[in-house]
Amino acid sequence: MAQTYFAILTAIGEAKLANATALGTTLQLTKMAVGDGNGATPIPDRNQTALVHENRRAPLNALFVDPANGGQVVVEQIIPEDIGGWWIREIGLYDAAGDLCAVANCPDTYKPVLASGSGRTQILRMVLIVANTSSVELKVDPSVVLAPRGYVDQVMTAHTAAIDPHPQYATDADLAAHAAAADPHPQYLTSAEGDAKVAEAVAALVAASPAALDTLAELATALGSDPNFATTVTNALAAKAPLASPALTGNPTAPTPASGDNDSSLATTEFVQAAILAKLNATGGAPLYAARAWVNFNGTGTVAIRASGNVSSITDNGTGDYTVNFTTAMPAANFAVSPGGNGSADPITGVNCLSSGAKTTTSVRISTTNSTTGRTDFTNVELAVFC
Repeated sequence: MAQTYFAILTAIGEAKLANATALGTTLQLTKMAVGDGNGATPIPDRNQTALVHENRRAPLNALFVDPANGGQVVVEQIIPEDIGGWWIREIGLYDAAGDLCAVANCPDTYKPVLASGSGRTQILRMVLIVANTSSVELKVDPSVVLAPRGYVDQVMTAHTAAIDPHPQYATDADLAAHAAAADPHPQYLTSAEGDAKVAEAVAALVAASPAALDTLAELATALGSDPNFATTVTNALAAKAPLASPALTGNPTAPTPASGDNDSSLATTEFVQAAILAKLNATGGAPLYAARAWVNFNGTGTVAIRASGNVSSITDNGTGDYTVNFTTAMPAANFAVSPGGNGSADPITGVNCLSSGAKTTTSVRISTTNSTTGRTDFTNVELAVFC
């Protein structure tokens, strides 16, 4: 008698399973679809590429080799109680590429939905007979797949029976062996090895040091037994003038260059004073003074300055009467004036007289007279001011 209900591989499924077996790969089954056959129980056809009338397609919940028959692959899917409202007459298996690889029919089964007043969880199981069960693999997304109770019981039984169900954890025997080992942590130094390393480093440091500085006591003495030696040195350096453009304070001293030096050496006050005396060809200990102003001018007609120093102009106040104006004022009006001159280049009858008059810090008045002619404009008038 011919079977009414059965499952077969489709032509696509046969080809993919044969290819997987030949290449040593697997056929990854991912989803199961159910349909109502449009009201009639369909006959599975190997040329099918889709169900007659599909109502639902969802991920598989389990795929395993039948423990009672090693040539059979069992595929399961759980339909929750809140899904349904249609008849189940056909079942299809799809792979990861979305191709229909196996198709089956089943007795008419109504899947109620809880909202209708009656509901149940439906477990669908398809059994495939294949030549090589290792070529079939379940490809699932654990976040959306429910595990059937039988699958869970099977996994837990195997887990409990395993000699070492948690290989990622150390057993009591492992811990005991670890504790008994002479060197359970070879990546770390032992106390003896650590002491040897430190002693070796210290010995190398001492050997490289001068004999007078190869102990901590000698180093401390050399550093003045100053616990804040680094701060002391830093503060001392901060008080030093920089090499570039130093701004010296107080009364700094420097070596005095040899007399006559003409290079970039620092000129001390001693060197400068000696150089000035040498230029003036002066000797002795008496102080030297220089004129604060001087002038040589023609006092006849329009006054004309021939040469001068610190004199800005000459004011003609009348015959034999002049005011010499300074460019830079004198520090005080009680300065000394040394005048001189004559009426002309020719010998003059009588006695010439030059005298200074009113003095201010900015000028001095000069008069020129002759014992014969009285007050007279002189051709040559010379004077120097000392202060």
